[in-house]
Amino acid sequence: MNTKELGKFSILEGMTSEELEKICALCDDVTFSDGEAIFREGDSSLYLYLIRSGRVSLRMGLPNQKVLVIGTLEPGEELGWSAVRANKPYTASAVAVGKVEAYRLPGEKLARLFEEEPRMGYRAYSKLLGVVAERLEEARIRIANMTHG
Repeated sequence: MNTKELGKFSILEGMTSEELEKICALCDDVTFSDGEAIFREGDSSLYLYLIRSGRVSLRMGLPNQKVLVIGTLEPGEELGWSAVRANKPYTASAVAVGKVEAYRLPGEKLARLFEEEPRMGYRAYSKLLGVVAERLEEARIRIANMTHG
């Protein structure tokens, strides 16, 4: 793994090589096979994932025991952002669509780094907030289309 590749992810864009080195030190390379759960809705959120290759389906359980696909993520996108919020469960399930390679960051250590480096944390959290807002809007549109379409 290198800092140049890490810096291409939207929540890390604009970070210095020194800042990226600190984040890089926290990363693990992980691989998931087709259909493998990366995490499940309601599980303790331990990790933030940065997708390097493959696609990830985000799914949400409905009261009638059906599953709603709320989005599909591509390389360069992030998932599991609940991990940087203290003791919050994942709000959806994430399942590999084909082989997925990702960087895995422990949420607790990442949050601690952002507390120690508030400027870096502010930039990352600001960008992450944009990702969250965009995903909520996409989910809202998908739900509206289901009820009116």
